[in-house]
This record gives sequence, C-alpha cells and structure tokens, in this order.
Amino acid sequence: MGIILRDHMLMRSNHCYWKCGVPKEDILNPKTPNEDEEENPITYRICRHMVKSMHMDEEGCEDKGCYNFEKHTCKHLDVFIPEVQSFCTYNALQDFSNRLDDDLKGQTFICKPAYLYKGYGFRFFRTAAEFQEFYHMTEGKETSRHDFMVQRLVDKPFLFNGKKVDIRAFLLVVVLRYRRVISFIHYGFCRVASTEFEINEEEEELNIEEPMTDKEIEKKKAENYEKDMKMFVCTYRTAEEKVERARRIDTQTFYEEADDRSQELQAVFQKEEELQGVKEQIKHIGLRISQAIENKVWDAFGCFQIFGLDLCVDEDMKVWLLEVNSHAMSDVDTLSPTQRKVVPAVIMESLGLVVETTYKSFHHLRLRKSPTNEFEETGFLFRQNYDFIFSTLAKKRMDYVWPKPPKKPDPPFYERIGVVDQQIKNVDRRKKACLAMKIAVREEQLALKRKRNAKDEEES
Repeated sequence: MGIILRDHMLMRSNHCYWKCGVPKEDILNPKTPNEDEEENPITYRICRHMVKSMHMDEEGCEDKGCYNFEKHTCKHLDVFIPEVQSFCTYNALQDFSNRLDDDLKGQTFICKPAYLYKGYGFRFFRTAAEFQEFYHMTEGKETSRHDFMVQRLVDKPFLFNGKKVDIRAFLLVVVLRYRRVISFIHYGFCRVASTEFEINEEEEELNIEEPMTDKEIEKKKAENYEKDMKMFVCTYRTAEEKVERARRIDTQTFYEEADDRSQELQAVFQKEEELQGVKEQIKHIGLRISQAIENKVWDAFGCFQIFGLDLCVDEDMKVWLLEVNSHAMSDVDTLSPTQRKVVPAVIMESLGLVVETTYKSFHHLRLRKSPTNEFEETGFLFRQNYDFIFSTLAKKRMDYVWPKPPKKPDPPFYERIGVVDQQIKNVDRRKKACLAMKIAVREEQLALKRKRNAKDEEES
C-alpha cells in the first residue's frame, strides 16, 4: 500500500501545473526568488526545507537561497505523508546516515519493521551513530532479510490534555461489476498516549566518566526507549497496563470512561471548526488512497476490504498519514468503552454497505436509488457513520456507452431541389452509358458468331 500510494503521489506531482494553468516553460525552468517574486508567489514544487519543517501551508520556505523562499505551496500538491525512507541498496542507507548529521540534524526518526505491528520492533533515531548501531546489529540475523521503513516523527503534534493523540480511521473499498470501485470513509476514534508529551525534550546522554557496566548501560537505554514509546506511540502499553488488562479480562471488568485511552473525535476536537477541518482532511486522504489503488483492484469483482488509517494531527491542525493497515481490527481494545461502541458499528455497517452495493450493482440498479422505487431518492440504506467519497468515473467502467456523434441536419428545401435534379441527370447519364455498353457487347457477340459460321463453311 505504501509503495502504491507513493507512486500515485509522484504521478500527481504535476497535477497542479495544468490545474493552475502554469506554462510549461516555468515547470522545466523554475524562476529564482529574485525574478518576478510578486508575479509568482506560489510554488509548485516542494523543497527539502519544507519537508524538514513540515510547514507547507502558510509560512513557506524560510531559506533565502532556495527557489521556494517566501512562496506559498500550491494547494493541489496534496502533501499528507511525512518524509519516508526505504532502503533497497547500501548507497541509499549510507546517504541517509550522512543526512542525519547534516540537514536532518536534530530530527527524530522512527524505524518500523514491515513484519510487526502494535509498536513492536520500533526504534528511535536522532543521530547517525544510533542508526548505524541498529543497522549493524541486524546484520547476519533473521531480521536482516526483512524490510524496514524509516519515517520522520511529527515533532509538534496536537496535544489533548498534554498528551499526543492519533486517529484510527476506517476506509471501506468495494469492487463492483464492470470495473467499478467505490469507497467509504469512517472517521473512527482517537487514541491518547499514556504519558505527557515533552516538546523540547533533549535526549539524556550517558556520562562517560561515570563507570557503568554493560548491564547498566542496556538498562538505561531500555528506560529511554520505554519513555519514548509511552510518549510517541499511542497504541503502546506498558508492562503495568498489560497486567491490568489481563486482570480485567479474567474478571470481565471494563475500563471506566476516565481510564479509557480511546476517545471519540468530538471529545478531542471540541471546537466545531477544528472537527470539521480534521474530517475534511481525513476524507481527502481516503479519496487519494482510493484513486491510487483503483486500477490495482478493479478486476476483483465482489471483493471488499476495510483498511485502517493511522493518522496524526500537528499543532497547525494538519492531518498526516502515518500508515495504512490491511488488518484494521487487529489492535482492538475490547475493554475500552469507546472501541466497544465504534468497532462493532463499523463492522456491521461495512457488511451492510457491501451487501447493498453488490446487490444493486448485480441487478443493474443505481447505487443511490431505492431498490423498490427507482424514482425515490434514498441514498444508501445501510449508511450511518460512513461517508461516500469515491466512485470510478463512468468513462473508465466497462458498461459505459460512448455517445454517438450527432446526426447531420437535413439541408434546406431549396438545396434539396438542386440535389434531386442532379441525381436525375446522373441517372439518365448512367442509363445512356449502360445502353451503349449493351450495344457494344451485342455487336461483339454477333461478330464472333459470323466468324465461327464462316469457319464451319470453309471446313465443309
């Protein structure tokens, strides 16, 4: 999913060029900040300074030597994924390691194994030494044959009661007949971290003058790792939380509202404009994901999938996509009152929408019309909290009937008189030509007959 979405974003990089009406010369040869600065205040490319600061809406680039200096980013670029690095070669690995001490200095990155989930196997890197230590630690081991992805952490997230928050949204994708793909988005719920977020936290360095054994050093690193996990990863559970959860499962005791680390969006984003802005961005991200996977799944008629979208909101209320999970229900806390209410509703509503849309498509009914009365507008009968966000364009579907070219209008009466007279003359001309041809053929036949008779008389 990540590779497909990344390729789709690269293909859309030139989308705003024709959307905004930019000349092709300006695309191939972008202007420097000194020429026509007032005439071209919008940039159509993303520089590394913008990616590093993660501010692309208002301030623009602050580097005076950059081509994006004091320019606003075009709204059609759709930047909603933090900087991600995947390593296919050793050169790419070495290049990223050098950048950690250069233009990425002071940034925090997280390493995610492709074969684990729920926060297992995460590693945090702030320096090139930490990254190289982790990479050499995995050489020659079982983990060296697996893929790792390095992603930048959002350093200024939105805080709820001083704690970091992430969102688990649900994207339902259904494949119908004639290569039609539709998708729905459910805004899900929020998950709150277990400890407060420290904005200007500096990593505590080990005192090299103080004698410490290897066990003490490993213990200190484990404490720092535990602190980072509790602050950054909202789904992470401490050892005490795991014991408490096991005890509650044995006693069938649910968490109370005050102890629940999952909250609904309305409880976290209490201002109406903030809530609507977050929902619109989630809907937009779901739309882009659906467009990216459309041509990969449209041949699988009758199939559907619920994807889990892990999202993060920064202090500027911009939503960032962290990852897409194919097993959306794998990390459900059945003891949480919020998740016990949201997750079953998502599953039941998803199944209802799948059955309804598949039935209507199979029987050639319009999706938003009533199955009993085609003149009644009822929308989707099973839709409650899902929002319909995407459908394959009619021109891409196999059942699309291309319109025939319009019939040429008949000429006026006075023009038709001349046409008819010309047709009559052509008929008379063809009759005369046919009569002359018949006479010539008849004469040839008679000449041949006379020649044959003369030959017979001569022989007799």
